[in-house]
Amino acid sequence: MSYFSKLYLSGPQAQEAANWLFTANTNGPINETVYSCLLNEQGGIEGDVLVTAIKSGCGTQADPIIKGRGFYLVSGGASASQTWAHINCEIDRKGFNVALDNLTDKIGLLAIQGPKSQELLENLTNLDLSNEQFPYRSAMIVNIAGHTVRAIRTSFVGELGWELHIPWQSCIPVYTAIWEQGVNFGLRQAGYRALYSLSCEKGIRLWNSDMRISDNPFEAGLGSLLRPYGEYLGKNAIERVKENGIKKRLAFFTIKEQVPFWGSEPIFRNDEIVGFLRRGEYGYALGRSIGQGYIQDPDGQYITPEFLNNGSYQVEVMGKKYEASMTLLSPFDPENKRILGIYDEPLPARQ
Repeated sequence: MSYFSKLYLSGPQAQEAANWLFTANTNGPINETVYSCLLNEQGGIEGDVLVTAIKSGCGTQADPIIKGRGFYLVSGGASASQTWAHINCEIDRKGFNVALDNLTDKIGLLAIQGPKSQELLENLTNLDLSNEQFPYRSAMIVNIAGHTVRAIRTSFVGELGWELHIPWQSCIPVYTAIWEQGVNFGLRQAGYRALYSLSCEKGIRLWNSDMRISDNPFEAGLGSLLRPYGEYLGKNAIERVKENGIKKRLAFFTIKEQVPFWGSEPIFRNDEIVGFLRRGEYGYALGRSIGQGYIQDPDGQYITPEFLNNGSYQVEVMGKKYEASMTLLSPFDPENKRILGIYDEPLPARQ
C-alpha cells in the first residue's frame, strides 16, 4: 500500500487549516485518527483522508520534528494528486500559515490485517495492542527490528489490523522481520486486486469510483463524517442538502448467480433503470458478486427510505437481468465487529 498518499500538515495555523479543510472533528488528542471528507463549495466530495493528530517526534520521516500540533494525512493512491492539489489550493486561497509536505515517496506502507494481526505485532513490538491500550482509529510510534514506525490502527478491508508507516530506508528490514515472525501465524502476502475486492466487499468507499466531486456525503452514505459545529469548506451547501434531501443514494447490490460484476452495469428498480454500478467485485467471503451504485428516482424526485426499500431490484450483466438484493450497508460485517477483533459470528451463508 506504499502508493497511498502521505502528507504532513504543520505550522502555526495547522489546526485552523484542518478545521476548514476536513469535515470530521480533528481537535482530539494527539495520536487520535479520524476519517474525513474533503469538500468543495458545492458540497461535493473532493477526496477522503485519514487524519492523525501528531506532535514533534524523533526526526525520521515517520516521526518528524515539527513545531506545535500537526497532522499526518493519508489518502488513496489513485487520488493522491487530487488530494494534494485540493489542499494546496485551499491553503493558498485562505492564506493559512502552514506547510504541506509530501512524503509519499519517502514512507512505505505495510498493512497487517486479520484475526492474528494483534498477536503478530505484539510479538514484534513487545507492546500491549489491545482495544483498551491501542483503540481503533488511533496511532502510536513503535519500534520494529530497531526501526521507528508509525502504526495506525485502521483497516481498508474491514479486519482487525494495523497500517505501518515506515521510512523508506527501513522498509526492507521491517518487512523481513514481519515476514519471519509471520511464519508462526500463517501470514500470507496480498496485493492490489485482493485489496480492492476486500474493500468493496466491506463497503469501503473508493474516491472517483464510489464517490466523486459530483456526489455529496449524504448521497454517499457518509453523513456521519460531517461534524455539526464549526465552519468547514462546503458546509453551507451541506446544510441546504440536509434541509432539502437527496436525489440519489449509494447502495450495495449482490446476486446469487456466479456472474462477475465489473462496474457500469445498469441497476433496475421495478423494471426501470435507476442507476449504474460504480464499482463491482467478487466478494470471496460472501461467495457472490457485490457492487456499489447510486439509485435515483426516474422522475427526478427526492429519494426517500420508502422508495429505496419498497422496490424490486435487478442488475443487468451482458444483456441479462439478475435479481439483486439491495442494502444501504454492505452485508459483510455491517456492525464492524471484526475491526474490534470480534470473530465469533459466522458470515452470511454463501449462496
